[in-house]
Amino acid sequence: MANVEITPGEREHVDYLADLFAVVLTIEQVEKANRRDLITEKQYSDTVRRLLEKYKSTVSHLEKSRNPYFTNVDEFLDRYCSRCPAARATIKEGPSGSAETNARFLARQSLECGQFFITLLDALRLQQTAVDAINPLLGDLLSGLNKLGLSKRDFYAKLQSWRKKLDAMQAADVLDDSSARQFAYDLEQGYNSLRAYLDEDSRK
Repeated sequence: MANVEITPGEREHVDYLADLFAVVLTIEQVEKANRRDLITEKQYSDTVRRLLEKYKSTVSHLEKSRNPYFTNVDEFLDRYCSRCPAARATIKEGPSGSAETNARFLARQSLECGQFFITLLDALRLQQTAVDAINPLLGDLLSGLNKLGLSKRDFYAKLQSWRKKLDAMQAADVLDDSSARQFAYDLEQGYNSLRAYLDEDSRK
């Protein structure tokens, strides 16, 4: 099989796309670390602001260089970064901080929680029921719900019980059909409860 030669110009185009993807992915990981209180507020703020500067400069270069593999940033994010909701919110709204309004905080957290609900449900429908596939997502969901002040709700307690059950299992273990069906049901109930809470809050 003949080797495909890449010109220096083409390599540069690809490298800038890789840089953009890496920046978005890193912002997502920093947001997760912040949500889990694994970093200080200053570490979070300094890191995200530096990454956003890198993001803006990279996008600017891609737009000016007429990269043949790049149409626009929205299409890039939709195509390659659909599983980075926190990063996309940060790119759009800026980093969270003490000056962030309650409305923006609610929008950010509810967006992430909704995405976690949907991703978990999709995984169960596709029979991706291994512990190491669903437990990290469930942990992120519970953390987000807790920050929304929903830890006292009945659906939160049900999801927390699933977290304890999964924690007691091995990474390669899978849920049987009955458990997966019940878990999906509890997730759907939780998602509906979250939407009801958001609707109620918007009417206040």
